[in-house]
Amino acid sequence: MNLSKRTLQRNLWALGTTFNNEVQTARQTLVVPLMKDQALSLIEISYLLGYSDPESFSRAFKKWFQQSPSMYRQQLAGMRNS
Repeated sequence: MNLSKRTLQRNLWALGTTFNNEVQTARQTLVVPLMKDQALSLIEISYLLGYSDPESFSRAFKKWFQQSPSMYRQQLAGMRNS
């Protein structure tokens, strides 16, 4: 992007957001298609989304969807079997 860190911060602030907010939005957008891919483990998904450990991913997922990643996967499997 050829911007300094501070310039990027100012530009994002002018748009009413922060870098961390944008990272979380991107993760939340990407997680649903990744969760649908049964070939990926929850550990793989956590690392693909840039989390340093699966527990951090699990906490974020619970915050977004009010349920654990494994419960979400079970619901997806139930929908496919119906």
